[in-house]
Amino acid sequence: MKISFWQQFSSNHSASFTVVGVFENRDQAYKAWAELKQILETIEKWHLENPEKSDAWYKAWEDDGWPNIPSEIEVELGKQYGVQWTTGIDWYSQADITIALDHIILLGTEYHCEGRPHPFDRLMEKLGGLGMMVGSDTGGVFGEIMFDVSCDAPDKSTADLIEREQASRDKKVTRFKNHLSFEWEYARVGFDLWEFIPYLKSHNCRRISYYLQGKNYVETKRIFLDGEEKN
Repeated sequence: MKISFWQQFSSNHSASFTVVGVFENRDQAYKAWAELKQILETIEKWHLENPEKSDAWYKAWEDDGWPNIPSEIEVELGKQYGVQWTTGIDWYSQADITIALDHIILLGTEYHCEGRPHPFDRLMEKLGGLGMMVGSDTGGVFGEIMFDVSCDAPDKSTADLIEREQASRDKKVTRFKNHLSFEWEYARVGFDLWEFIPYLKSHNCRRISYYLQGKNYVETKRIFLDGEEKN
């Protein structure tokens, strides 16, 4: 299984994000992964088969900045899945969708993009998972994700080693005898959950457990108290 990581670079409206879907089991995750790929392929197919409409949609972006409107196919998909699809995406052909730890879906892009991640967090939920996201654009933050992991180290010396190494990586480490708990923010430490679990296993830790806690932000339009924007 390939797990990919990406770095994005800002443009005027560029977004950097990861959408995460947590599913109860492997079968649900792989079924949702296949359906998400199909959704993105459907959007790409519409652009390829409707060049005039696609060009007009992209021209609105060039003329007025990124259009806060979905394409026709995205409107249809929104109705089909029962999600509010409020803005179009330009990353439909560049999406990177992978599965980690058998039941966690990671969706992002391999380049900077203008389109935002919405509504793919809601699509994760419509497909049976728990959707959350992390990232931002020039307008604000999309969300936050915290990892919480605990385990029992096999002995004191191993617990000492793990505690020392992980504290140096800016993780919050809590310890009681040989029981260790860790907490950190996604994409901040540089050693993510899908790498961390094998790390603990390589140190013969037992009773390994983890959960993800997500906070998604709802964005409003900018409000000026005097009623007009000042340059």
